[in-house]
Amino acid sequence: MTPVSKHRPTAGTKNDNWSTDFVSDELFDGQRLRVLALVDDHSRQRLALHGSQRIREINVVGMLERIAGEHGLPKLLRVANGPELSSNDVDLWAYWNGVMLDFSRPGKPTDHATIESFNSSLRKECLNANWFLSLVDAREKLSTWRAEYYEDRPYSSLGDRAASVFAARHGPPTSPPPPARIDLR
Repeated sequence: MTPVSKHRPTAGTKNDNWSTDFVSDELFDGQRLRVLALVDDHSRQRLALHGSQRIREINVVGMLERIAGEHGLPKLLRVANGPELSSNDVDLWAYWNGVMLDFSRPGKPTDHATIESFNSSLRKECLNANWFLSLVDAREKLSTWRAEYYEDRPYSSLGDRAASVFAARHGPPTSPPPPARIDLR
């Protein structure tokens, strides 16, 4: 899909724009930890926060399908230019579901400020603050942090309300549920 123009639309309602990106860290023994985050730009809802040692393109598509099944489809998905997010699998998923892909420009993190801000908080408050003994331990700590971040933290952009309160007041998803699963293998 063709990237969106230099003017990046703002999210006026739930599911207008989602943003996704990766953050890397490591377990106590030096093994790699990759964290995939997915955020609704309007409600600031943390749709997914998945930690694994390796996340492939097909894992990204599976996560997108699962989240779209729960929340509806986004109109636009903001992604970085990494191989997992700029893959043919993600492009095909977006095409079949009518989702526009918006790739950030290299070296321009402000293109996707919502996810970059989230990643900064994730790094500072969870990844740097914890010692992960195993992948299971990392996932538990990520899940706890995600819940606290979503349920308790007020956002000035949401009228000093927590994302959970804001999302609850803005009703069900604005897009229809996705079509049946597409097997991209």
